Amino acid sequence: MPKFLHVAVWAAFAAVAPMLVNAEPAALLVGNNDYNALPNAPRAERIGDAGRVLRNEGFAFQRVTNGGDGAMRAALSQFAARAAEGDGAIVFLSGRFVHSATETYFLNTGARTVSLNAARAEGVPMSTILAVLAESPGKAVLALGHGDGFTPRSTFLTAGPGQIDAPQG
Repeated sequence: MPKFLHVAVWAAFAAVAPMLVNAEPAALLVGNNDYNALPNAPRAERIGDAGRVLRNEGFAFQRVTNGGDGAMRAALSQFAARAAEGDGAIVFLSGRFVHSATETYFLNTGARTVSLNAARAEGVPMSTILAVLAESPGKAVLALGHGDGFTPRSTFLTAGPGQIDAPQG
């Protein structure tokens, strides 16, 4: 993860954590660096640092390192359920992203081919994450970490997160 993003993530956690500590917020941390068929995303698995910060602040969270489709979808489901019951939400995704003209996808480590159809099947759409975060206006943090050196095999996709229209808060 680039140094400036690393600092920005900790600053965001430090700013929001005091507001959320007593409210039992939801947190989802996913670090995917070891991809089966795609280039690895160096240092993406270092989400343990964020986990330690959250644990020290009293947060309970879902953490996935090198998650395949099943692990990522299960963690997302548990996160969404906790977010619906709690007050506030934090999402930190680090790994490979692709985007089309209308959607960004966070790819699981089992992603094989990066075409538009594959991205839909092998990735989590950011619109799903944003829908959960929208339920915690003013008490939500979204942090994304991604690396270079990756080119999708589709004219309809571009590497990295695209334009993300984050909800208020």
